[in-house]
Parts: sequence; structure tokens; C-alpha cells
Amino acid sequence: PLYILLQQAMRYTYLLRGSFLATCHVAAATEFAGGHEVCPWEATGTATSSSLIQVSDGRPRGKGKRRQEPEAEEAPAAADDNILREELRNVRFNPFRRFHQVSLMVMIQLLIAFVAFGASRSMRWYLSPKGSEGEWTATWTPRQFLDGKRESPTYIPLDVDIYGAAVSSCIRDMQVLSLGSHQNADESIRSFRVVASLTMLWACMAAQGFISYMVASELSSVVVLKFRRLYDSFEVAIYAPESLTLTSNGFHRGSPAGFQPVGFADLAPSQMHTICQMPFANDMFLLIILFVWTLSCVVDLRRALCMLMDFTVTMPVAALKDATVVAEGDDGEVGEVTIVGIPMEMRAFLTAVIFIPRLVLDFVILFLGCRWLLSTSDMGDLILNAVALEFLLVLNSLVLQALVPVHGVNGLERTKAISSSSRHESAVMALLATLSWALFASSWCIFYVYFIEDVLPDYQWDVHAICNAWQNAIRRSK
Repeated sequence: PLYILLQQAMRYTYLLRGSFLATCHVAAATEFAGGHEVCPWEATGTATSSSLIQVSDGRPRGKGKRRQEPEAEEAPAAADDNILREELRNVRFNPFRRFHQVSLMVMIQLLIAFVAFGASRSMRWYLSPKGSEGEWTATWTPRQFLDGKRESPTYIPLDVDIYGAAVSSCIRDMQVLSLGSHQNADESIRSFRVVASLTMLWACMAAQGFISYMVASELSSVVVLKFRRLYDSFEVAIYAPESLTLTSNGFHRGSPAGFQPVGFADLAPSQMHTICQMPFANDMFLLIILFVWTLSCVVDLRRALCMLMDFTVTMPVAALKDATVVAEGDDGEVGEVTIVGIPMEMRAFLTAVIFIPRLVLDFVILFLGCRWLLSTSDMGDLILNAVALEFLLVLNSLVLQALVPVHGVNGLERTKAISSSSRHESAVMALLATLSWALFASSWCIFYVYFIEDVLPDYQWDVHAICNAWQNAIRRSK
């Protein structure tokens, strides 16, 4: 009883402290807006990125006192004012920067495709048998060029994750239940296994979606507000007052006619440093990081689409009692289990409960992850945030390895299903699939950054040139 009492007391203490810290964050927002009320337990230190959380050191401070910066904090590099103004006078507003960047990315993709095509043609000419006159003797037809040689169905093991476990349990356990040759205890166990696998699947998907939403919406909201206010002060500084307009969110945006880049020199050095550390200040670097994150999501998207095609299109129609074929292993143990067919009802069930929700979740994680990366307050933390997002994609494997017994995982590894992709597939079709996914990843990054991002609405793409001038001035000042 004493242990339970202490446990309850600690629990309520943490709840009260959490409510107090939530109130402190509201006070911190008031301080950022110009107020003076500060949470007495707020941690001192430098500003953190959107992916980091400040931790209290537990020392009380006087109420109403403003937070003091640590003495050991290193001031940001500052440029000589005359040199900075000289560099800024050479900056010109480029109203077509977004168009130029999109065109550049498209040209890079076309160049890569052209080089790949030219290299393949040259290699074919060099390695193909030639006649006496140096001409190709090997011929091909368009049908041979596009069609693969399908000799026999190819069966591959299911993915060792929570999705593969759910599919395997639904088919194998329901097959045993439909045969009616089981005992009552075995019936309860297999029914519980189906329910448990689907419950773990949906719990894992709910956790992935909730974490993605909290990271992209709640944790990054303070940094997004900071970005918008900093960019608002940037616009007010470099544009003439008569050329400024207000957005729907109440922030200023300038027109090209009133562009005055020398006004950037009137900002504080800390503001210059923060503005030029925004991911939007170097959109090419931002695109590369987003491309890497998109490729991480493409891995799970490809698995989801392959599983959807395997079980809804490629898989033959068969009665549930004939769904699997069990091979006998060594010493009379159960060997490989091959799923050779499923009924139409099972296809519809798996599609509605597993395949479609997985695809939707992958796209949601991709979108929210991109938003969180764009709201990173420092380009140095951009790589760390991209790596941190990876755990959302491996959560389905982590849940399986942590909660499913070892013999269950071993049984999943021995389960095979027909595959829509085969080793006899045309090499051209495999190459087209690779290029298609690369095109999807790069196109998504370009479309999101330049057209649909909502971290800085109505962004003018005018920070890059000014930050380049600021960095040149710093180098010249040393």
C-alpha cells in the first residue's frame, strides 16, 4: 500500500508540473511578443531548433525577471558595415528565381536521363556482336524490348514487419479456422492471434500518425511563428514602406518596385544570422535534404504498393481452405508456407484494412515530415531532423521485434507469397520503375518547396541573394 501511495503521489506531481510547464510556454510566447512575464523554471541557454526541447534545471528564479543570456554565448559573426552596404548595393531582385530553380531541377533530371540513355546505347554498341562492316547484327523487336519472359510464378518472403505479420495471420489463421479440424483451445488462440495482429497494426499506425502530427504541428508551431516574424522584419527592412502589403496572416510582403537591399544592414547581427540560417536561405540545400527524406518514404511506399499488387492483382483466386501450401521441413517440422491464392472477400478485407491505410499513412508522414524539416530553425539541424524522422518509418518493424514471440517472427520469415516483380522481368521495365520513383521523389520536393509549403506563405525568395552578400561581406571583413 505504501508503494502504491508513493507511486500515485509521484504521478500527480508530474501531472501538476506538466500543467505548470504548459502555462510557462504560453508565458514564453507572451515574452516573444513583447511582454515581460517569464516562467521561473524556464531553462537558460541558447535558442534551440524545432526538434529540440528545453529542459528545466529546477532552480527557481524571481517572477517577472527577464531571461538572461549566458555569458559564455558566442556572438554571431558580424560584417563591417561599410563593406556590407557595398555588397548589398550590388544585389538585384530576381522575380523569376522560383521559375529558374524549377527549370534548373528539370534540366538536371533531363540531363541525367540523357546521359543514362547515351551510356546505355554506347555500351550496347561496344559489346554487341558486329558484322564485317561494323554494324550491329543483333536485332530486337518492340515486344521483346518491353515484355519480360514469364516462365513460372516467383514467390518471395513476406516483409518482416507488422504489416506482413497481419497479412500472414489473417490468411493462415483464418484458413485453419475455416477447415474446422482444430480443437477448442486452438480455435481461441488463432482467433486471438488475428485480433491481436490487427490491433497491433492499427495501434502502430495510430502512433505513427499521432507522432507525425505532434512533431509537424505542435512542436514546430513556435519556430514557424518565429520564422514569420523574422521574415516580416526582413521585408520591412529591405522594402520601401509604400511598397509593403499585408498577407492574410497579417505579415508584410514587399513588391519588387520598392526593393532596397541596403536596409538589411540596419538589422541587428543576431537577426541577420538567424535569417540567413533559415532553410529558405539556401533552397538547393533544402531540396537535397528533402529529397533524401522523400527517398526514405519511397522505400515504404514501394513495399506498400508491391504488397497491394501482389495480393489484389497477381495473387490467383482460390478458396480460403486452399490458400496456403505447407512444405515439410527437416525432422518433421513445418517448413516454408507458401500463400498460393486467396478468395475475393479476403482481397477486399486486406485492401480496406491494411493496404489502403498504409498508403495513406505513408503520404501523411511524407507531407508532415517535409513541413517539420522546413520549420527547422538552423540549417545545421536540418540533417539531424531528417535522420530523427527515420524512426517513424522503422516503427512497424520495431513493434514486431519487440512484441511478437521469436517463433512467430521465425514463422513469418518462412512465409512466402507470389510477387508481381520477377527476376525474369524485362530489364527495361525495371529501369523504367527506378527512373519513375526518382522522378516522383524529385518532383515532389520541387512541388512542395516552391508551390505548396505553408511555413512562410507568399514567400518572395529574396533571402538567398542578400544572405550571399552578407556572407561575402563577412569574408571580406576578416
